[in-house]
Amino acid sequence: MAVWRNFIKHVTERRNDPTTPAMRVGLTRAPWSWTDVLAKRRFPWRISMPEGWMKIYRRRWITPAVGRNQRHDLKHAF
Repeated sequence: MAVWRNFIKHVTERRNDPTTPAMRVGLTRAPWSWTDVLAKRRFPWRISMPEGWMKIYRRRWITPAVGRNQRHDLKHAF
């Protein structure tokens, strides 16, 4: 959702302005397509990530507001 909103979706749909939020802050020069987004999967062993991001990637994040956080340790899934 964050990638779509910042790199693909235009800032405004009312005017003919193809600018995205990522373009406005200088992260990219052109809007991305889904082909650009999905061209290369970001595996955690290919790039370094902070430990907090690894908790999210491995679905180990605990949210107190949920109340009962149930972990799923699947054998054939990441």
